[in-house]
Amino acid sequence: METLGQEKLCVLIIEDNPDHLRLVQHSVARLDQSWDMVAAGSIEDSLELLNSRPRFAVILLDLNLPDGRGLDCLRRVRERCGEAPIIVLTADDDSALAVEAVRQGAEDYILKQDMSGRLLIRAMRYAIERERLRGELVRVSLTDELTSLYNRRAFLALSRQQLAAARRSGQTMLLMFADLDGLKFI
Repeated sequence: METLGQEKLCVLIIEDNPDHLRLVQHSVARLDQSWDMVAAGSIEDSLELLNSRPRFAVILLDLNLPDGRGLDCLRRVRERCGEAPIIVLTADDDSALAVEAVRQGAEDYILKQDMSGRLLIRAMRYAIERERLRGELVRVSLTDELTSLYNRRAFLALSRQQLAAARRSGQTMLLMFADLDGLKFI
């Protein structure tokens, strides 16, 4: 299978059970060598890795960890992972939890007892592609097609982010908006 830029795609596996970790690593490695698997045994370890590495292509997350349980794990990782898609790998066969995990940002919810290398590789590739497409949709929705400049929607979103950051840091901020009439004729 092809990788982005001929480099291996980096996967963060957040799993505290060494047997499950080896099973995931082996299941993927024996079918596809284009993945670089990095492991973390806790939420805290994973947050350190997320802060120290530039980007993970995908994150595999167990919801039962020493320092987190259930959707709290997902929330904490989602806050730090940027745009990396998260796939939940769990032994918890709870369809309501699965639906809620997807609502809260998980790309997929795979039961460990149903997991195979092919299923996992397919889920990771699809999650990466969905994330790429979402990013493209966001880019298109925030820029003017003709000029490639940010549009009003982008201005409002970015100004909200900057105002929130200024409030959190206690700094003052100047916000300026200019509207150019007749730009299409130019």
